[in-house]
Amino acid sequence: MDTTKSKITGLRMILCNYYSYKVNIVGEQLKTLDKPTCIALIARFRKDKQTYVEALACFVKLCEIDMKITINTDNLAGFKKEVDFYRFIIPFLTDYQRSLVMAYDDQYYLSFPECVGATISILSDREIPDETGALVLLDLKDMGYTSPNAHLDLKSCKLVLSQMAKMHAAPIAVKLVSLEKFKAQVVPHLINARYRKKPYGHLDARTLTADVLKMNDLSDLISYINSVIEYSKSATELDIIEDDTWFTLCHSNFNIRNLMIKYDPTGNPHSCKIIDLKYYSYSHCCDDLLFFLFTSVDIDVLIECYPSILDYYYTELILNLNKYPIGKKAVPYTKEHFLEEVDVQGQKVLTQIIQAQAYTTCEGYRENGEPILGPLFTKRLINTIFTVLNIT
Repeated sequence: MDTTKSKITGLRMILCNYYSYKVNIVGEQLKTLDKPTCIALIARFRKDKQTYVEALACFVKLCEIDMKITINTDNLAGFKKEVDFYRFIIPFLTDYQRSLVMAYDDQYYLSFPECVGATISILSDREIPDETGALVLLDLKDMGYTSPNAHLDLKSCKLVLSQMAKMHAAPIAVKLVSLEKFKAQVVPHLINARYRKKPYGHLDARTLTADVLKMNDLSDLISYINSVIEYSKSATELDIIEDDTWFTLCHSNFNIRNLMIKYDPTGNPHSCKIIDLKYYSYSHCCDDLLFFLFTSVDIDVLIECYPSILDYYYTELILNLNKYPIGKKAVPYTKEHFLEEVDVQGQKVLTQIIQAQAYTTCEGYRENGEPILGPLFTKRLINTIFTVLNIT
């Protein structure tokens, strides 16, 4: 990937479509961020015949081209999925909500950065991403959002859960009320591109767990935990769906690294945005919920408030579902059923949670990129095992 990129291909057309005006680019200031495919952009331009110059701060994600191999289908699929999410799924669900005259604050697109433009290629007939593809979003940092630098307190946790519940409720409701529309407008973007790579998947959850259990005189649990991890891995790999009542569009890597939060002048969390959507999938809502809680919420908060946190998410989910005309179709969504699903899904996502915890709690990284684990990882892992598996 070219790290000396001087301009974004097709930016003028993207801005013309965004503003519905003829736009003339005056200048582009680009800064490469943590990887060559992520760029901070300040675009300067004039609209139509105006004499003054405007500026727009954007975050740009380019399609990652792997120079080591000829074709990396994971990179291509991940980029296409995220572009499709912004181009098709967000507008469809938002337009559906507007057709019901739902409140502005409930609209689906507000959960994510605003999209300026998204394309897999400047060539209109292309179906596969190329080097000219770009996802251009408004720069959240320019709007006062920041990435959390520590695990979340209870206020921040509840803010995120409210946003998660809105994100999960909309697809469930559309599926219940207008299944054929859901099949026509959403399902094609779930099957056109399969993103095979799993985040953190290279780490061995059994080894991570066994080491911690041995150091804490819990060796007698190793055999049982290993059997659950094997079940978790097989459940993920086989991806068998027997009942999709609680299935929705999930982020599938929902953790603090993929959130940006805005705080008010007193330091209280005010709003949040969900970012990095290349893993999104049609999955169980509890997968996102549990993955987020056990990787991203302060461990002491989780220990003290876990039942009430689950209750908060469920209440927010049902509150949002009831804003749609679902009527008697809401019957299966009871709290008792929800808590049963939490227990079942907890075992299924346990492996992914353990693998992710190694990164979200690490004290740094070795030269080979592997996480350096410490007491926080140990405490969080033990709490996760005992909570998810209901060990007393």
